[in-house]
Amino acid sequence: MEAGADVEFCLGDSAQLAGQAGGDSSSTYQFVWTPGTGILDDSLIADPMVGGDTTTTYYLTAISEWGCLGFPDSVLA
Repeated sequence: MEAGADVEFCLGDSAQLAGQAGGDSSSTYQFVWTPGTGILDDSLIADPMVGGDTTTTYYLTAISEWGCLGFPDSVLA
């Protein structure tokens, strides 16, 4: 699992996070980004839009349809 590269954006703008999960290519994954603060759309997708007026570390966890939990990763936005 990979939360993607750190992203920079200006106050009032937004940016897109780029999470990925791998391992079992036949599995689908559920993504969970925390904290939910600053996430502008859906915190349960791989690539949500974020915005805000402070720097935030977002943590990504992915769960496969088989119930396997990936090691959490983080990204600074």
